[in-house]
Amino acid sequence: MGGLPASLHVTLTGVSEAGVEDLLGILRASADAVRPLGPGAAPAELVALVAELDFDTLDDAGFAALLPLAGLEVGGESSGRMAGVNRLLDALPVAARELMAQRFLSALYSPYLGG
Repeated sequence: MGGLPASLHVTLTGVSEAGVEDLLGILRASADAVRPLGPGAAPAELVALVAELDFDTLDDAGFAALLPLAGLEVGGESSGRMAGVNRLLDALPVAARELMAQRFLSALYSPYLGG
């Protein structure tokens, strides 16, 4: 976002201390496995469609219904797979990115995605 390199943000507490080294090892291995794939990109058609959405009139149910149509399955077994959402957010203009992030989080924790 905004020209910054991709990053990962993790919050740890004192309870996490015993597992930090294992977590870091898993993160290193995961990053090494995906780095050769290069950065992903959201489909241009999807970026254009989302940039045209009127987030003021689109409610959570309507937004949630659009996600699977856009190939963004976030409920059920796919709930931890956010790469598609992140690629789309990265590709949007800042104003649209902020609106989509707000709507996405609202829908994510609504009954419309089974969350």
